[in-house]
Amino acid sequence: MILVPALLLLVALAALAWFTWRDRAEYARFKRLTETADRQRVYRAWLVTAFLLFLVGSMAVLAVLGRLAATLREPDAFLPLTTTLRRALPASLVSPELLGGLVSGMAIAVVAVTILSVRRGAKVQAVQLGDISALMPRNGAETLWTMLLSINAGISEELFFRLLLPLLFGLAFGHVEVGFALAVVAFGLAHLYQGWIGVLATAFVGAVFTALYLWSGSLAVPVVLHVIIDLLGLVVRPTATRLLARR
Repeated sequence: MILVPALLLLVALAALAWFTWRDRAEYARFKRLTETADRQRVYRAWLVTAFLLFLVGSMAVLAVLGRLAATLREPDAFLPLTTTLRRALPASLVSPELLGGLVSGMAIAVVAVTILSVRRGAKVQAVQLGDISALMPRNGAETLWTMLLSINAGISEELFFRLLLPLLFGLAFGHVEVGFALAVVAFGLAHLYQGWIGVLATAFVGAVFTALYLWSGSLAVPVVLHVIIDLLGLVVRPTATRLLARR
């Protein structure tokens, strides 16, 4: 065990545990809020806290380790695992065409379900894996905050869960594959406020993001997909629902 990475890993996990506990308690209170000013205040607090913990905190730890270049280039510690993964998976997995088709299909599905749910009322509802209904913005001002939250989550959470945690574990204990597995579990548990169904769904998505990162060798791939998925759920669908309901 190497002491400095191990200590930094302990600090990162402790900060994550605090964030998860705090987030769960705040979300329970958030669900009872009715005034948009109060809801926007909580959105703003979530944005600042997540930005400082996951993005600023991750960059600070990487700077201490002298590993800031890892944000742009895959760390050498990951190369044995990525080599194995690339041999096992088809070369077309992260092609621009496939990823573009995936995103387009998701966007079409979101819009289609939104139109059906508005036209037919309660007969057609979008599947929600987890307790996330309260997160949906109710007006344009709230939508601005959920847009910022989506962008921040895609960048900062991928930096923290897909890069920092596995790297710290690998540097401390020499087993990056275990570090990636633990990071997927931690990613799921960080969404405990959504309930256990949300935890399991998020962990699955985290595993997919991890595979895409290792296969592509670029953190930008899971970052972009994470941002798009969050924008579709927290911006596009609620906005389309409001516009269609007015018509």
